[in-house]
Parts: sequence; C-alpha cells; structure tokens
Amino acid sequence: MTNRRKVDMGALVDEMSAVAAFASNSIAMAQPDSNDRSQQALFSSLLFSPTASPMRDRRTLANGELDVAVGWDIEPPIEGQRNAVSLRVMRAHSNPPQPIEGVDLTLRVRVHQGTDMREFPLRAVHGQPGEYVADFIPTRAGNYHFTFVGTIEAHSIDEVFDSADGAFGIVRSIAEVGFPPPVIGLSEAPSPSRETCFSADRTRVLAVTGVSMGIVAYLILLTRYRAHLKKKRTATAESEVDHGKSAPLRS
Repeated sequence: MTNRRKVDMGALVDEMSAVAAFASNSIAMAQPDSNDRSQQALFSSLLFSPTASPMRDRRTLANGELDVAVGWDIEPPIEGQRNAVSLRVMRAHSNPPQPIEGVDLTLRVRVHQGTDMREFPLRAVHGQPGEYVADFIPTRAGNYHFTFVGTIEAHSIDEVFDSADGAFGIVRSIAEVGFPPPVIGLSEAPSPSRETCFSADRTRVLAVTGVSMGIVAYLILLTRYRAHLKKKRTATAESEVDHGKSAPLRS
C-alpha cells in the first residue's frame, strides 16, 4: 500500500506548480496560439486531475502506475437515501489524464459498516471514462469503509478506504438533518400496539365465553341424563313389584 501522505504532498506540489504556470500564462494572453494551447492543456489537467475533486481519498496504486480517487457519489451521505461508492481510475503521470476503462469487469467493492459487510459490483458511469460507481442505500448512520478487491489491468488490488480517516464523509442520521420533524397524531394514525392489544383481549374474551357456555351445556345435559336414568330405574322397580303381587300361587 502506498504511503498516502507522500502522495498528497506530491499532488499539492503539482497543483501549486500548475496554478503558478497558469498565472504566468494569463499575463501573456496576447501571445501566439501556442500559448493558448498550453493554457487549454493546463485547464484540462486542473479539471480532470484526481486532486481537483473534493471529498475523495486519493492514492497512487500498482507501484505508481494508477491514480485512484474514492468517496461517496453524493455528499453528504444521508441514511436511507440512495447513494453510491464512487471510484475514479486514471493512469499516473499522464497529461492529459488518461482514464482506465473496463475496471467494472475486473474489480468489485465490499462495503463494511460495523460488523456487517456486503459486496457490490461496479458499473461504468456513462459518458465519463474512468468513473465507476457501486449503487446502494446506506441504511445506518456512522463510518463506512470500502474494500476494493480484484484487478486493474492485471495489477492485483486489495485496498481499503475508510470514512473515519476524514477524506470523505461519514453517513449522517436523517434525524440530524431532517426538517421539519414528522408529527403523527393519534387521530391520524391509530397506534398499532393499541389495536393489537384490543384484538387480543377480544379474542381472549370470546374464547373464555365459548368454553364457559360449553361447560354449562355439558352440565345441563349431564343433569338431564342422570334424571332420566333415575326415573327409568324407579319405573322398572315399581313394575317388578306389581308383577310379583299379581302372580298366582301354585299348590
């Protein structure tokens, strides 16, 4: 992994030299067309250099052959809002800057937040050679870090970019930046928990009532059945007594 501090200092020196050159050329604007062409080349270098965009972590990889810039596609990132990991890949020390194409076919990014991780594919940004994004929605506020794994032009890549380093923003809570705060009245949105409790209580009452009515019905039937048996036994006993009295005596 390349020393980031050295890379940033080198980029700063290059940009200061470019600004000085531009100021010098601006004084001689009336000179021939060759100076105009050099100014145009300088403008292109300032506009498309990886050091020109804000909120990016810029590094030189692959033994100094690749300049990369990593950050969020939209700053500041807000939880619950669509965003993307943004990657720009240029050939180092090229003037004008030369974008590296086809990276989306050989590289992928792993997004980490806390203990959670998910891998996303990259896609090339239409009309912007060398620019790639991995679309996703950050659903939690806090620090995120992106690990790029794969290859770029046969160079093996395994590089971590962390928002905690401060080069690009952390995801901010929607409560922190949302306005006005949402207000939901009881008349507008009944509490689901209250409805759930009421439904559960009603079900419990119906169940108890049904069981109670079943027990009462069973007791009534049992009482009637016992009374019927008692009446039948009494009638049988009386019939046997009457039959005994009416039987003739044998000599």
